[in-house]
Amino acid sequence: MSVWQQKFTPQFTVGLDTYYKQSHNLIDEGQFGAPIIFNALQLHPRQTVRRRDHRQFHGRGLQRLFESRLSKRQGQEFRFGPVQFSPDDLAYVASHYIHLDHEQQFTASGGVSYLWNHTTFSADFLEGSGLRASLDLPDGMTIPNGDHLPYYTQINLGVNHIFHFSESSTLTARIDLINALDKGYQIRNGTGVGVGAPQFGPRRGLFFGISKSI
Repeated sequence: MSVWQQKFTPQFTVGLDTYYKQSHNLIDEGQFGAPIIFNALQLHPRQTVRRRDHRQFHGRGLQRLFESRLSKRQGQEFRFGPVQFSPDDLAYVASHYIHLDHEQQFTASGGVSYLWNHTTFSADFLEGSGLRASLDLPDGMTIPNGDHLPYYTQINLGVNHIFHFSESSTLTARIDLINALDKGYQIRNGTGVGVGAPQFGPRRGLFFGISKSI
């Protein structure tokens, strides 16, 4: 594992971290069958390569943050729980590395916030290359987790205000707009190893919250 971070100015910081891990007989969990419950799954061996970089800027009420991640996670040969899979999938995974179902090769997130007169305005985004799915080849062969779902982007907006009643008593009111552009996207499509049903990201939602200090 390696970590690097550089503070170029009091307001601007850049960082990078990477790691490589290899595990044997590692227990994972997946959702199999009609009832979507977690069952144990064991792969051997399993390797993980991950890289993350981030940039942060702040000054005079304005803060900005950006992070991106590259990830590669693979495993081979089911050591436990093979009854959950077809003979073709078992034969393929016995001799080939496959991507793990929760691997998203590229992820980026970032946001900006501005504080003005006890009111904070914020906006953030999340972008991903999509989780894994099965790949159907023209010859009829299926590669478990050989494909991934389409890229997606979600943008969120928010505002909160702090009311000061005394030095120690405050009331915070917050409004958040989740998925402001109302872009529907699929997280999983029900194929691949360890995924038993389709799942979707949130649609546009408006949320309110109030909290009081004690």
